[in-house]
Amino acid sequence: MKKNFKNPISVEEKISILRFIILKSIFAPQGKDSDSWLRNYSNTIDKFLQTGGLTFCSVFEKEKMVKFCSVPLGFDFDLTFKNTDSEFDATLYIKSNIKWRHHVDKNYRTLFSHLFIPQNLKPVISECTDKEVEKVLDDLIFHPEVHQHCDDIEGFPHNFRIGGGINNGYQFLMHLRFQLLPDENARQNEKARLCKVVLKHIKKKSIIKKIPLNELF
Repeated sequence: MKKNFKNPISVEEKISILRFIILKSIFAPQGKDSDSWLRNYSNTIDKFLQTGGLTFCSVFEKEKMVKFCSVPLGFDFDLTFKNTDSEFDATLYIKSNIKWRHHVDKNYRTLFSHLFIPQNLKPVISECTDKEVEKVLDDLIFHPEVHQHCDDIEGFPHNFRIGGGINNGYQFLMHLRFQLLPDENARQNEKARLCKVVLKHIKKKSIIKKIPLNELF
């Protein structure tokens, strides 16, 4: 049952609701929009990582699969969606060796936070700040609350974080895209850019509206 806002709304409630809004704006494409999202991800990632045509990302729409291979980074992964965006399998390879298997099985899910999101989101949208958007995107993409490091693998710095608690396939892809950026300046520039894009669209629409892919990527 959806509840009404308390007055005033707590910081924790506001951040939780803003997180829901951002997830819906970026990581919940449906139908053909899903295929477009994955194609844009695939087509832009080599330029984004600045690997000079040596990073390859293929989308197999029928199988709902993404396969990524980067020669300069020595990092590959494949991700296959199962039934929904919140049920997927991912395998990460470093120097051709399997280092991480990520499996989401919704049959064991016990948290359904969307059921507690108020219907009227305008109070949160109208009052959200750039710092709050940044805080949410930190958890979703830049520095997930639950994460693992690959410190023992040569060439992978401490700031490479695998979000072990992510249960949305699009979010998982987006966070890997950011984590693979080797340059700290590039990371900070992308963080500032994406925060600005998200805040602009949330404020402009005052409703949950998908962010255009040419701006997202």
